[in-house]
Amino acid sequence: MTTLITFGLLSSALPALKEGASAPYLKLINGVCADFDIVADVDKVHFLANITHECADFNSMQEGAIYSSPDQIKKIFPRYFKKPDGTWDEALVTKYTRNREILSYVYANRMGNGPVESGDGYRYRGRCPIMATGKKLYTELSASGHDYVSDPDSLTNPVHGMNAAGYFWKSRKISVLASQDKLRETRIAVNGGTIGLPDVEDRVRRLKVAFGITPK
Repeated sequence: MTTLITFGLLSSALPALKEGASAPYLKLINGVCADFDIVADVDKVHFLANITHECADFNSMQEGAIYSSPDQIKKIFPRYFKKPDGTWDEALVTKYTRNREILSYVYANRMGNGPVESGDGYRYRGRCPIMATGKKLYTELSASGHDYVSDPDSLTNPVHGMNAAGYFWKSRKISVLASQDKLRETRIAVNGGTIGLPDVEDRVRRLKVAFGITPK
């Protein structure tokens, strides 16, 4: 079974969703789901739960880069700010508090990015509804014909962003997990970990009701 996604359907499950912010994306979403084989209702539920979590209900199309307090940094990026003995590197935390280059530091030398000084981590920070991240993925997306490596901000455009989200879901075979209703595994496939899992779980639960999916 496949259900047409509308603002009315989504807003019944996600009351924070605003028509103005979501409209440019929702007018594309049924086509994107069809193009990238997101067909089963339970697959759509997980796709929608994850992208609306990632982009704050279509209000934020790029990753925030300013962490205003040391506590925020320690909560979000604990592994990057500890010394070998397990204690916090307070000097490093202080250095990157209120400093957008924190992303160049935590994303350095991975996901196709260069070292800290290259600035790649910040340049190829999360963008689009699914928060596509890293130079490797931006390069991969560029095979569509648009050069996202040279023009990364274009992923904040609804057309580019929704297609990128659909491509990511299909290319990582996330539908295989989502169609089996594997919540945790699906979240890890999207996020690389379980950050945001409680919110995504709540969204999945409410979206299932909206889609008329009977809980197991």
